[in-house]
Amino acid sequence: MPREASLNMVFESANIDLAIQGALASKFRNCGQTCISANRFLIHEKRYDEFISKFSEKIKLLVVGDGAVSGVNVGPLINKAQLTKVTRIVDDAIKKGAKVLLGGKPNPTIGELYYEPTLITDITPEMDCYRFPCRLVDTIPTYIR
Repeated sequence: MPREASLNMVFESANIDLAIQGALASKFRNCGQTCISANRFLIHEKRYDEFISKFSEKIKLLVVGDGAVSGVNVGPLINKAQLTKVTRIVDDAIKKGAKVLLGGKPNPTIGELYYEPTLITDITPEMDCYRFPCRLVDTIPTYIR
């Protein structure tokens, strides 16, 4: 998958609340398994802390469970192979220095195919999640407008 697939950028002039609303809808719809799900977020460095703080708070409010139940926002992964893939990608990032701000592991207490809504930062090109679908955030330097 090309690195630019589903790249989402938040510029200095962005309305952060609208950007977060869009990020949540894009990344967590169908547990992030749709072809249009966000794979990477690039956040302007001047807005990074604000975005991460607010995005984290919204992710914490997501309800994980059976999608047929009213009020549930995030359901299971599609199959065991996908759970294994997501776990491998996140574990690789952790091993190579990424910071897990939220989640980062399966949640078998809900069911066999559930993975906690995850937010990881400090991604580098050596990490598998730099190239594959994952919830990651990086900064946009000030000189990009």
